[in-house]
Amino acid sequence: MDQQLYDIVFFGQLVEGISAELAQTKLVKLFNSSPDNIARIFNGKTQTLKRAVNRDEALKYKAAFHQAGLMVTFKKHQQAPASKPSSIQAETTNQPQSTREPPTRKPGSVENVPAAKQQADFGSWSIAPAGSDVLQQHERMKPDIRSIDTSALKMASVFSGPEVDTTKLPEAPDTRHLSVAAVGEDLLTEKHPAAPPLIVDFDGLTLAPAGSSLEALADTRTPLNPNTDYLSVAKAGVNLLEKTDTPVVAVSPETDHLSVAKD
Repeated sequence: MDQQLYDIVFFGQLVEGISAELAQTKLVKLFNSSPDNIARIFNGKTQTLKRAVNRDEALKYKAAFHQAGLMVTFKKHQQAPASKPSSIQAETTNQPQSTREPPTRKPGSVENVPAAKQQADFGSWSIAPAGSDVLQQHERMKPDIRSIDTSALKMASVFSGPEVDTTKLPEAPDTRHLSVAAVGEDLLTEKHPAAPPLIVDFDGLTLAPAGSSLEALADTRTPLNPNTDYLSVAKAGVNLLEKTDTPVVAVSPETDHLSVAKD
């Protein structure tokens, strides 16, 4: 099976930051060619820089052209039928110095493909003339037409001066109560007035002798005497939180003061 071959094509796109003049200068050094011959590459048309190279050679050429500032593309090589070479077709097989491959064609030349051949490479593609209308009717944007009321606007005369602002300015505030502080005075420190001395009256107080028993307040509360007859002490180990079924025995009320009335 034959190895796939490629053509190296240049569409005119340069590496970002590289001008056409700088790219031409680098190509002149890279191919050891004349500036006029290299200038043919930058005529605005698609240029086939190298034909029928294998994948490895194509990658080497791409790296060399990129270093010179050219963005190139690969296309599968189409074997053309044998025909008489055109007198206007100039071929280049000068190989970049970085690839170190033996040249197989005349050095110092660049392949320049005729316009008819360039268009055939893209099938039905073609370049429209400058200023051509390339959009179809359904592809055009149709902006909404809006009616704007301009009845309140008027055109001033070119000889009219600027409009006078009749807005009344506010009155200046009264600053008669303000004064200017002395130079070096600290305005951020808040000064508080001195507090008056505290006068305490000790005439109603006396000091008890050492070791005296101070008077204690008497407890006037009524002592509690709760009835605990219905309470009992649980046995040791009994869980007091469990509910028991033993009913609480109610204490019988005293009835000694009661009597039965006679009929």
